[in-house]
Amino acid sequence: MTQGPPTHISALLTRVGRHRGHLILALVSIAICVAVMIGWKLGLEAVVRLTPTLSPMQFNTALALLLVGLGAVAGSLRYRLVAGLLAGLGAGIAGLNLVEIATGFGL
Repeated sequence: MTQGPPTHISALLTRVGRHRGHLILALVSIAICVAVMIGWKLGLEAVVRLTPTLSPMQFNTALALLLVGLGAVAGSLRYRLVAGLLAGLGAGIAGLNLVEIATGFGL
């Protein structure tokens, strides 16, 4: 049997190498964050809050985690500069959220 040209997914997995688990977890995190952000935009309470007793995930939190997840994917693909920028941006949004909560001042 002859092998055909590599697909995009096989090339991606080859580039990722031993960090496949890291990549899968980052993609799951991204999917959850995207679902929460869509839930906020469409007003779907069940997506933003898993049970009535839990606090909903805020949009800014989902955005920050999305950026960190994208940075993790970039890091898995060995794009270190992009990974650092995305993770830093996500951490910056998370830091601003903390300042907003601590001071009570809306940013």
